[in-house]
Amino acid sequence: MALNPFGKKAPAPGAGTEAQTIIETSAPEQTVANKTPSPPARSGGRLGMLGGLFVACTAISAGLLAYQARDASLSALQLGAASELQVLPGQMARAARLARLGEPGAVADLEQTRARFADLLQTLGQGGGHAGATLPPLPASMRPLLQDLDAEWQKNATLAARLAAQGAPLAGTSAAVRAINAASGALADAADQFGRRVAAMNGDASALRAAHALLLHAQRATLQANTLFSADADPAAAAKVLAGEAEQLRQRLAELERPSNGSVLDESLRALGSAAAPILQAIERIGADAGALQQANAASAGLAANTPALLAASTALGTALAGRTGGFGPLHAGAALAALLAVFVLAQMARAYAADAAARRLASEAERRQAEDERNLTQQAILRLMNEMGDLADGDL
Repeated sequence: MALNPFGKKAPAPGAGTEAQTIIETSAPEQTVANKTPSPPARSGGRLGMLGGLFVACTAISAGLLAYQARDASLSALQLGAASELQVLPGQMARAARLARLGEPGAVADLEQTRARFADLLQTLGQGGGHAGATLPPLPASMRPLLQDLDAEWQKNATLAARLAAQGAPLAGTSAAVRAINAASGALADAADQFGRRVAAMNGDASALRAAHALLLHAQRATLQANTLFSADADPAAAAKVLAGEAEQLRQRLAELERPSNGSVLDESLRALGSAAAPILQAIERIGADAGALQQANAASAGLAANTPALLAASTALGTALAGRTGGFGPLHAGAALAALLAVFVLAQMARAYAADAAARRLASEAERRQAEDERNLTQQAILRLMNEMGDLADGDL
């Protein structure tokens, strides 16, 4: 067999690439093997952008909802203040009526109600503390209603202040009427005792007539005094009538105290004088306070007449605030839009993540196939090398 040290080994018939030498075959195949597919473009940047957008939309929606909740809470407090304004006119009218009747504590209740109404009105108009929170002023859309309410309130506030200023005369007149009522019973008893004593002594009939007239005028004074607090009372006219009755009482007492009646009746006369003194003093007090009582009656009547208008104005403001507090407003719409946008962005993030996962699976599959191809090429190269080494061992150079 001829040696061919520098030539090629002829390939076996039908042999393919497996029969070639390593130097001849490995280079081209390795060149093909090195042509790996480029990895897919990463979608991490897009996911990051979508994630930031999702966080921003969620924060905007949450912020709008929080602001809306705070605004709703403040609106509810404003509505509560307006609702209280609807109750106060009735309370003020009742306190004014009781104050005109001289009820103890009625003037203080009237002053407290007036101060409360003014404070609530100022809080709604200018803002301020209410129920543990700081309320903002009412919006411009509510200003006309607030101005109407303030105009009606100024009328009632003036009348309430005028009535409250007469608190002392009203209390004095009420005490005077009670004193007349209490003294009338004592005077009746004293007059009865005096009549019995005169009859027992067979005294002058003129003394009996004078005692009877004294008791009659005292009863008239009592009836007139009790009409002072009626709805249609005229304090000036009543004071004039009471002054006339007081003068009659003094004249009858003077008649009874004439010396001709004798000193035996002195004790009974002193009892009559003591019983009549509180009535006379009370009548003087009523006369002194008649002007103040007249002003108080006028102020009370004015408050009663203006209460419906004040109540209507406060009700209109409360109704407007109630309509503004409820319903679906711009803040609700903004929060809903931001939430929908956040859901949309989340869906886009899910799609992007799914696409990225699919691309990663394809890249992994390509890498696996490439590794398998390289392993197969390596095994083929090893087999060819072993074949070459077997040929050399057989002396086939």
